[in-house]
Amino acid sequence: MTSAVYVHTGTVTAQKLLPICPPRWYAPADALEETMEGGQISWSRWFSWFMDINGYSHPQLVAICKACTGGHAWMHSSTIANMRNARTKNPGPRAFAALEYCLRDIDAAQRGEFITNFGTLTPLIMEATLMRDEDGNPATAGYMIEVFLGLRPIPIDLSVTIITPSDAELISGKAARLIRKLMAVSELDPLEDAETVGGKFPGNPQQKQVATDLIKGQATWSSDEIEEQVGKLSKFCSLQFGYERTPQELMEELKK
Repeated sequence: MTSAVYVHTGTVTAQKLLPICPPRWYAPADALEETMEGGQISWSRWFSWFMDINGYSHPQLVAICKACTGGHAWMHSSTIANMRNARTKNPGPRAFAALEYCLRDIDAAQRGEFITNFGTLTPLIMEATLMRDEDGNPATAGYMIEVFLGLRPIPIDLSVTIITPSDAELISGKAARLIRKLMAVSELDPLEDAETVGGKFPGNPQQKQVATDLIKGQATWSSDEIEEQVGKLSKFCSLQFGYERTPQELMEELKK
């Protein structure tokens, strides 16, 4: 389904037909705040997926968006970082407009219709995987804002993150080193105080014991529990050591 949208270009008004956003549900008013908080996290995963699957760095996406919006710098590296790590509740509507034009122009270029001259950026966009709505159209600013607010679910399944056993071993080892480093700063001995510190890790007694053994370098988390444990690690480091990182930021840190 399409709808007439008037686009102002200087003194000329050009009429173009754009797809209407697919229908969505309404969140109950008393659950709206919780809904929006969840949307902020869902958006961060979808946006991070878009960045990661295409291997885009922050400067590259900034440059692509700028090329698609007539040279306007509406998307910034700081905005990208905050979106990826679910650290902003209000990134600003122009950032979403920049993303819409980015997605639309890349989609057009891949179909042989170059709305934008990408120049040296062309190799970055011709095989790019785009953020699309459930009808397969490049996501519009309105659609993406609704996802960000939690008023619309992300249109692809990101519930399963593929983490290999070797990834799990690497992340576990770096998590252990991080905890030991924070213990040392707090004048705690990584061996003598491991039981006490591990006992404060969120979870059941078995998970606390695994955390204790992890600190000692005698255990690793399995690949199917990494996301859950990194989420708990984020809370643990904040409460016990004042080390503030969102689960997304911590996962990125431990993967490096």
